[in-house]
Amino acid sequence: MQATRVWLEQLEAGLGTEAGTDPSVQLAYLAGVDVLLEAEDEEVRGALRRAVLLLAAGGDPQRALEV
Repeated sequence: MQATRVWLEQLEAGLGTEAGTDPSVQLAYLAGVDVLLEAEDEEVRGALRRAVLLLAAGGDPQRALEV
């Protein structure tokens, strides 16, 4: 917890000084550090298999659904 506080203080101190630094990226990283993904191995393999088959068939997973 103390390390996180120090890190945030350093981020805040450098907000106006470093050109091209986007603090939202660093904050997103910090927020995701403690996120645990709890999925069964079979679930993960199934989703991966469907995604690979979709791409192999020329599908686009980002395309909106159509009738």
